Amino acid sequence: MVSVARVEQALHARRDPPDDPLGVAPPVPVEQLPEEWRLRHESGLRAAAVLVLLLGDPEDPRVLLTERAHHLQHHPGQVSFPGGRVEPHDTSLAMTALREANEEVGLAIDAVDVFGYLPTQWTVSGYAMTPVVGYAPTAALPDAWALDAQEVASAFEVPAAFLFHTGNHRESWREFQGVRFANTEIDWEGRHIWGVTARVISQISRIISDEYR
Repeated sequence: MVSVARVEQALHARRDPPDDPLGVAPPVPVEQLPEEWRLRHESGLRAAAVLVLLLGDPEDPRVLLTERAHHLQHHPGQVSFPGGRVEPHDTSLAMTALREANEEVGLAIDAVDVFGYLPTQWTVSGYAMTPVVGYAPTAALPDAWALDAQEVASAFEVPAAFLFHTGNHRESWREFQGVRFANTEIDWEGRHIWGVTARVISQISRIISDEYR
C-alpha cells in the first residue's frame, strides 16, 4: 500500500523547491539536440510547475491526472498533471501549480497541503518543469471536477498503489524529431501515460522504493 504518509516520508529531503529550476540540463547533450530545441535551450527555458496531487483516503490515496485538450499546440491529447508556466504574479512554484490546478479542474488553492518537490524536468516544448507534490483530503475536494475545456479534455484518478508500483511500468525507447529517449510507459483502464508525466511517476516510485528497502 502507498499511503500519503509514506510518500511524504520518502520526500523528507525534498521539502524545498529547487534552487535553480531553470538550470536543468536537456535529456541528451546539447550538440545532439535538433536546431529548434537547441535554440530554445540557448535562449533560455521557461519556468513551469505541475501538481502531483494525492487525494482522498490518506491510507489509500488516488492521484489526479488530466488529458490535455486535443487542439493544444504542445502535447495535445497527452496525459499530464495539472500545471503550466510560471506567471509574473505567482509567488512560488507551488503557487503556479496550485493556480493552474484551480484553473484547469476547479481545485481550491487552499485545499492542498504541499509537502515536497521533485527535480525539475527539461521538456521538448522549452519548459523547465518542476513537479510539486501535495495532498487534498476528500472533504476539500469539489463534488466534480470543473474542467477548462480550452486546456483539459478530461480528468481521471488512478490509485497511487497502482501508479507508483514499478511492476506496472514498462521501459522503452521513443524517437522524436531525430532524438532517441529512454521512456517509461504506464497503462490504466485504456489511458496511456508516457513522456515527462510517466518520468515523474517513475521518479516517485524509485524514491519510495529506495526509502523502504
